[in-house]
Amino acid sequence: MVLFLTASISNAGAANAESLLAINLGGISDWSTELVFVDAFKQSRKWISQTEGKGWGKGPALDLTKEGWVRSLKPGQRAETILLGVDEHKSAGRYVCLYQGKGELRFRDDAKVEKTAWWK
Repeated sequence: MVLFLTASISNAGAANAESLLAINLGGISDWSTELVFVDAFKQSRKWISQTEGKGWGKGPALDLTKEGWVRSLKPGQRAETILLGVDEHKSAGRYVCLYQGKGELRFRDDAKVEKTAWWK
């Protein structure tokens, strides 16, 4: 694989002379120590449908937009996802959570909401 990448770059020409090449990156996942996006949510898991009293991920199918956002929930249903894995060093810091619509957002572990704002 490295030989293939090296060959591709050497034949790329002057237009890509300043291009950077990264190797040894893991796959994109919520548990990775590599934070590869400015928008951390891009590394989250897919939404997981939950229903009180049922097992993990046993809720009814989620109503999602074409972009993958939760559009609506059935009575008693909730949607969860895992973001930034479980490593303590990744979760430290301040994050901005933006959403549009009605509903309740909950954060687990030591996450604290510092400020809320409403806009249309």
